[in-house]
Amino acid sequence: MNALFVGHFDGTKFEHRFEQKLDFAGGSFAYQSFYDQQSDRLVLIGWICNIDWIGDNTGDPNFDDHSNVSSLTLTKELVLSKNGQYLMVRPLPEFASLRENKQPHVITKGEELHLEKGQAELVFEFNWDNGREETFELHLTPTQTNGKKLEFRIDNNGIELKRTWVTKNKRLVVYNAMPTKMHIFIDLDTVEYFADEGRWSGAVRLPNASQENRIGTLELKSAPRMLKEASMWYLNYKAHKSTYLQQ
Repeated sequence: MNALFVGHFDGTKFEHRFEQKLDFAGGSFAYQSFYDQQSDRLVLIGWICNIDWIGDNTGDPNFDDHSNVSSLTLTKELVLSKNGQYLMVRPLPEFASLRENKQPHVITKGEELHLEKGQAELVFEFNWDNGREETFELHLTPTQTNGKKLEFRIDNNGIELKRTWVTKNKRLVVYNAMPTKMHIFIDLDTVEYFADEGRWSGAVRLPNASQENRIGTLELKSAPRMLKEASMWYLNYKAHKSTYLQQ
């Protein structure tokens, strides 16, 4: 639903080079874009749903009446890498203006942080030690799922998002991806990640979204030994996409 074909079009014939997903987790779809001449950027935005309802749309215990509509992705820019081998989907730098404070909170391993408003920006940067089996693991816990979590994990297998509230283990894995930088946005019921400046990105939405049912806490469970940055900013989206949940 969110793949792009990249190549050269001479006005008559399209020469295909490669295909790439806009969302490696599959939680967003129906992307629309426009070229902004003033900033010389290709701007992108899509919809987010709880992807579990798509399987049947009927009888799925994870289905809810907000699942297929009502939430937009962050506004992003689409950039071709310098070597022309892949696309980068990354949030607009203007989102930094949503941070409540200029100085971030430094996240330490094992520290449980509470998100009173359910909105935050996270940045992690690290180096992998090839001689060790290291893991990056972040747990995001919704407020009303009886301890069920969204587990964000990076190891030798790749990037994995595990939704422990899903009865069947539907793994969302980007195999062989070993990024050194993770940029994560949390907005109440939605989580979007951008790895290595958008080389890989994905979106996940909670079931039964509401102001009460949102991401409530986060905890860094493990990280590579060479962790350069682990920062968090509380955000104030105001009139952004989560407004309908706040009414």
